[in-house]
Amino acid sequence: MNTKHLHTALFAAAIATGLGLPIAGPWSPVSVVRAAADEDLPDVPKDAKKVEQSSESASFHVPSRGQVWLYDVNEKEVVHSITVSPGNTYSFDTSKDLILVNETHGPKTDLNPKHTYRIYYVDWAERKAAMKSSGKDEAAQKEEEESWVVPKGAKHVAQGKNGANVEFKPEVDGTIYLFDRTSGDLINTFKVHKGDSFVAEPKKNGVYLNDKEIVKDAGLVKDHSYRLWFAVKAAPAT
Repeated sequence: MNTKHLHTALFAAAIATGLGLPIAGPWSPVSVVRAAADEDLPDVPKDAKKVEQSSESASFHVPSRGQVWLYDVNEKEVVHSITVSPGNTYSFDTSKDLILVNETHGPKTDLNPKHTYRIYYVDWAERKAAMKSSGKDEAAQKEEEESWVVPKGAKHVAQGKNGANVEFKPEVDGTIYLFDRTSGDLINTFKVHKGDSFVAEPKKNGVYLNDKEIVKDAGLVKDHSYRLWFAVKAAPAT
């Protein structure tokens, strides 16, 4: 989808949402089923459905609360992931190196216009319904919910309770996952390099990298508890 078509799609979705009309077309996850060839993708859960794919730009209108993953097919890695709410629009544009949630800029991720990217999506209601049938207690369910949003190889590196700052300085390149333990939301993901200084300040609703604010109105709540997970950058694809 080129930039002109992306803007047209976003505008049409906005009108349909405002009028309370059903939104048809490429945004419906039930219309795009995950292929068997996608089953073993690293860091993308098996129950995630592929909803968009492009080397240029694409947009997905979120039907219900869940999570999206932006996957680089060429590098075989997730470059961004975030919790999304009903009515959100998640989109990317490789020519402008942009990731947008409701047309708000996400963190810089160095999208490559020569690469192909896919958007994957999981509906959390469906997941929770399946989990409740397992008979696990509430504490075990909460831990399992957190494990959904980060890659299996990610490590817990920092935590702040009741609005305290969370900080981390990686010793290698990788990705930081900022998780709200109070709400259960994955707030955002951030690519970082060895020696970077990362700080999330709930009381200021700010996220900082090397003392520079990198996300405005970051979605942090001043009295929530946050946790940082860190995943080492994958080896280059061969």
